[in-house]
Amino acid sequence: MPPTAVSAAPLSATAPRWSGPRWPWWVFLLAVVLVFIKDLPVLLVGIWGGPDWVSQQAGALITMGVLLVLALCAALAVPGRLRADHLGLRRAAPAQIALWTGVALAAMYGPMLLGNALGQDASQDVSGMLGHGLANDLALVLAISVVGPVAEEFAHRAVLLRAAADALARWLPPRAALAIAMLVSSSLFMVVHVGAPPWQMATYFLIALALSAAYAFTGSLLAPLVPHLLNNAYASVTMAWSSNASLPVLAVALLSPVLGLALAWAVGKWLGWAKP
Repeated sequence: MPPTAVSAAPLSATAPRWSGPRWPWWVFLLAVVLVFIKDLPVLLVGIWGGPDWVSQQAGALITMGVLLVLALCAALAVPGRLRADHLGLRRAAPAQIALWTGVALAAMYGPMLLGNALGQDASQDVSGMLGHGLANDLALVLAISVVGPVAEEFAHRAVLLRAAADALARWLPPRAALAIAMLVSSSLFMVVHVGAPPWQMATYFLIALALSAAYAFTGSLLAPLVPHLLNNAYASVTMAWSSNASLPVLAVALLSPVLGLALAWAVGKWLGWAKP
């Protein structure tokens, strides 16, 4: 007997362009819990005295990998068949991707440029982040520019945003549910980056809001993923260049957008095998 879908009908004509049935409300709560325990494996390794190879850089890569796995676990908990397009893994028009890439990059760099214009140095000091050995440098670049963006887009846009919108749409009009879901998921994205300077925390919120809008109005995870990958690739290339990093590290930084898209494609293929 085939699994029973929650609801095959769309929320309304004004609902986001997401495929598949409406998700149960508890998926949002599950996703929130999983997002906030992503650091637990690395913390336990530190408490129990793990192997020497678990450096800070390797820990960052492991944490991002755990986040990706936990986000997929939350999505796999949805009753019924889970297809790749249910998580936004489908094509988008190049014009849409270009538009939302511009919006997202404006949210990413607008506050920094404004701060510089007002005489406030809002740039980040990336010197010294690399230069700790080839393995550690590669781990950090992969965490920042490949696994990190993919994991965060799956967790905060494909799962959290959709789950929140679907849950709220049971009591609110679809547009209101979507607006509140965007604010909630963007706030959670800001909270998980706690520890950054106040201006940067506000920037994280604006970035998440722009990326959420990109996903909500296109229905494709490519729309937020492409600018996220480009931004983080720029950060890694800047780090590698300023640190005189080795050629393999610089090459991975330059190729990270392609590697990130390949990882997202692989996740989509895996979903078809994991929950047919």
